[in-house]
Amino acid sequence: MQFDSAGLAAAIAESRNRLINLGIFNEVSLSHRLDTLQVDIRDRLPVFGYPRFALADRNFRQWWETRDFSRTVYGIWGLWRNVGGWNHRLTLQLLHGYTEWAELSYRVPFRRQDKSWSWTARTQFTANHEVWYKTENNRLQFLNVDRNWGQVQWNGGLTLAYRPTFYTWLEAEPAWQYFRVADTVVANGGNSRYLQHGSTRQNASWLALRLVRDKRIRRDYPVNGSLLRLELRPMRISTPASEATTHLWLSARYSVYKPLAGGVWAFGAYSRYATGVLPYTYGRVMGYGADYVRGYEAYVADGNGYALFKTAWRFPLW
Repeated sequence: MQFDSAGLAAAIAESRNRLINLGIFNEVSLSHRLDTLQVDIRDRLPVFGYPRFALADRNFRQWWETRDFSRTVYGIWGLWRNVGGWNHRLTLQLLHGYTEWAELSYRVPFRRQDKSWSWTARTQFTANHEVWYKTENNRLQFLNVDRNWGQVQWNGGLTLAYRPTFYTWLEAEPAWQYFRVADTVVANGGNSRYLQHGSTRQNASWLALRLVRDKRIRRDYPVNGSLLRLELRPMRISTPASEATTHLWLSARYSVYKPLAGGVWAFGAYSRYATGVLPYTYGRVMGYGADYVRGYEAYVADGNGYALFKTAWRFPLW
């Protein structure tokens, strides 16, 4: 294979980015002399972990109103990367405090740059004494159940992915989720819509079908490129005492990153829509995760769908 000077520089830069995006190297340096390419790498620690501490409230300002250290979560997060020398990844998280949380996942990456398969298996358990049981004036309302758990949740899934080309892949994720809540959560004075038909138990299963096109230069901290995710998700929700209902979820996420004035300009567009009458647990659409509006973290939005646009300029401090 022959390159001119510009083509060779571009090929070396792309090769370096692909090596970095494997996630197993701290540093990658590529240099060439005539027909020889030299690759220098610095490995990351294969087994890595650290203690975790986080506030259970929406942000620090909201937590500061009570200064209650029982509204915190703490524990450990551990990662074993490059299991068996094949870049398999095992992740474990154990948290205690406001939320009891146990999570385990195992990921097998794509073996080749194209026409390759990948899979990820995960399972998670969470339990809380205090439940976000309803929303009033776009703010969460809390119900504390002193005895037993206010809410217990199990979920798990298997994600299968096929990559026809290096930057594009297709995913299919069969998954399942189970809720159990205390009677007081759905009783009079609570929220009868928290789970479907006022039940204290709820099962949901779905098959998520996704198209992903990832052209970010650095996936761990993007400084250039774009990411597109489109999802179609048929979902079935059932309770022990009622007939199951079927819903269809459509979601799209797009992010783009461009170098600008010594920093990085980032733009994101996010949207989701679901059909049918949803229980409160699946009608939480915006502000519950990363799709919040900065400065309004204490506020959330419920319903069947939403659209959000965000922009930011990031710059290095050193």
